[in-house]
Amino acid sequence: MRRAIVILVAVLATSVAGGLLDGIVWPGTALALFRPQLTLVLLVATVVALALGPRWVGIAGLGLAVLGVALLVPALTDPRPEPPIDDRPVVRVLALNLWARNDDVDAVSRLIERERPDVIALSELTPAWARALAPVLREHRVRATAPGPGTSGIGLYGRGPLRGAVVVRVPRGGRHALEGRIALPDGRTAWLLVTHPPSALLPGDQGAHEEALSAIGGWARAHGSSAVVCGDLNAPAWTRSLRRALAAGDLRALLPGGLVA
Repeated sequence: MRRAIVILVAVLATSVAGGLLDGIVWPGTALALFRPQLTLVLLVATVVALALGPRWVGIAGLGLAVLGVALLVPALTDPRPEPPIDDRPVVRVLALNLWARNDDVDAVSRLIERERPDVIALSELTPAWARALAPVLREHRVRATAPGPGTSGIGLYGRGPLRGAVVVRVPRGGRHALEGRIALPDGRTAWLLVTHPPSALLPGDQGAHEEALSAIGGWARAHGSSAVVCGDLNAPAWTRSLRRALAAGDLRALLPGGLVA
């Protein structure tokens, strides 16, 4: 039992520490994606180690767990924009990853009908999903879509405030992304980027992931204070790649998802 505890704490502590290489070399970026989960399990393992021994393993593991928490706190405590006053006109945007292997069309349709968003951004939009959602998206006539197999498809649908939508590539040569113009209630125009960069779970995807996040920051910088980014970014707010994009584009992260200048 003591040997198993030592091995478990060592593996978890190494994984949390390995996340410090996020944005530098794989597998640091992949490990950073799961920093909350790894830190939580490491905390539990250190409690067991402190109770059953060896205590020095528990103390060392606790130190790494504290480091993991410290790395999460800044990202999760960033200032958030004030919520709108109830009677102030707003533009409602629904961003949703359909998950290509999901087939629960009724649940997604009910969500759209219930929320009645002005703008809908869909990731992992396969041709089958595009056909299945056509009836519920009938009112959203301003659109740009690039359905595709697996995780590559993407779609932007809007009505009213969405005044234009086009298919782009951010970065150039990368995955399809979508760009649109939204007329805000105060008379200004916001530029919206819908994107789904590749994840960094596999070593071969690390470069493409970093390039995509960097390009998002560059896009936001070019559009100034009117920039809004949404979609499945495959980068939690505490990852170095996303923090770089936030700084480059002068963006703020909105949890659970979204970036706004």
